[in-house]
Amino acid sequence: MITISGIFDQRTDAEQAIRRLTQELMLDRTEIQLYDGQSVHNESHETQGFWGALKDLFSSEDDRSLYSEGLRRGGYWVVAKIQDTDLSRATDILEAEGAIDLEERSASWRAEGWTPLGTTALPATSAPYMPTANLANTGPLSERSLSDTDVAADAHRIPVVEEQLHVAKERREGGSVRVRSHVIETPVEASVNLHQEEVSVHRMPVDRAVRPGEELFQDRTIDAQAYEEVAVVSKEARVVEEVVVEKTQSDRTETVRDSVRKTQVDVEDGRPADLSRTSRLG
Repeated sequence: MITISGIFDQRTDAEQAIRRLTQELMLDRTEIQLYDGQSVHNESHETQGFWGALKDLFSSEDDRSLYSEGLRRGGYWVVAKIQDTDLSRATDILEAEGAIDLEERSASWRAEGWTPLGTTALPATSAPYMPTANLANTGPLSERSLSDTDVAADAHRIPVVEEQLHVAKERREGGSVRVRSHVIETPVEASVNLHQEEVSVHRMPVDRAVRPGEELFQDRTIDAQAYEEVAVVSKEARVVEEVVVEKTQSDRTETVRDSVRKTQVDVEDGRPADLSRTSRLG
């Protein structure tokens, strides 16, 4: 089991996320908790238990300050225990129902003058939902809770460490396309048939008698005009194609797979049962 969480601006969005988690992932309602700023900041014994769980849930004071500020500003925090295989689906549900991006939201808070408790920089891995180890205290070493004052100074300690998986999103370039237009000239040729006229003047010898009625001794002028065809070139611009540049958008769901490490402590108790029980409970 792992724990996933998300903060919502509206209680109705948080409750809708809870309904979808219980219905689509077949979760028991007792595995999902809903917290708001009023209940968290109430000075009660139950609230102290909440902050104890919060301390175990996050690895740094910055993360705890970020979620605490979200609750202080009226947010609603959904915390659910899910199976490892349901991580991707649960993350999609929280995001679809409006879980805020704390990384973006914190930038706005900082612009207003807010500073996380005990630090001046926001962790790069903050996200609106954060899978983490199960908060339940189980196993033979947890039959009673101890504080530092209950442990002898010379006692041996084994730190129990768990890695947490943080899922965030970043925007990066996926390549670019540049379309540039320019004018080029291409030589072309075409064949055309042209008509041409020529005027010829010839002299030819003739030996004949004058015909009756033929008028010979007169001034005469004959005009003969020659014509020819020449090629006349004109050009017309026509749109023959259009290049359209547009962007399309799509969403995809990606399952992030990794492994987290944790310290597992095995106790081999060879003492008699009565002695062992007395030692643990005493």
